[in-house]
Amino acid sequence: MLSKKYTVLVDMDDVMIDTLYAWVDALNFQYGTSVDPSDIVDWGMAPFFKELSADQVYYPLYDPAFWATVKPKQGAQEYVSRLIGDGYRVIVVTATDPATAGYKFRSAIYPYFKEIASKDIVISYDKSIVNGDVIVDDCFRNLVSFGNGCKKIMFDAPHNRKHDEDMFGMYRAHNWQEVYNYIITNFS
Repeated sequence: MLSKKYTVLVDMDDVMIDTLYAWVDALNFQYGTSVDPSDIVDWGMAPFFKELSADQVYYPLYDPAFWATVKPKQGAQEYVSRLIGDGYRVIVVTATDPATAGYKFRSAIYPYFKEIASKDIVISYDKSIVNGDVIVDDCFRNLVSFGNGCKKIMFDAPHNRKHDEDMFGMYRAHNWQEVYNYIITNFS
């Protein structure tokens, strides 16, 4: 067990749950498009679905049925559970729209991440206001906003590959095993 209880801040979308792939699949199915998730090389989906309006692109996020199709990222359940079992405090920090939060939590988080209590979920567009020892996020600007006192893990995704994690003192993890290994190596 840890001598100090370290706090791990974890983003939800595309870190804990595979939102991007489910979203692209939903749009391709509904509109007959053929966008591949690896085509989404920048933040924001609308430019990659040129034939759709922004309302069409973002509609699935407001559909409760969509969230039932979103599954955990490979390894996320196991390694989040292991971190908690090892004595780390895991706080989910998400920039989720409050209008969709209930659907998302009930369908894509609580069924898979049973150790995460509602008190351990924070909705904030400015994640840097939440204190933690390490943050795991796929959004470059979220990671940059944290000071030097917090270790930063960039969870690899097509939309963040253009960013140089080394220049900003971040560690790029390609999967949850790498996240876990980095945390236990640096905080044990």
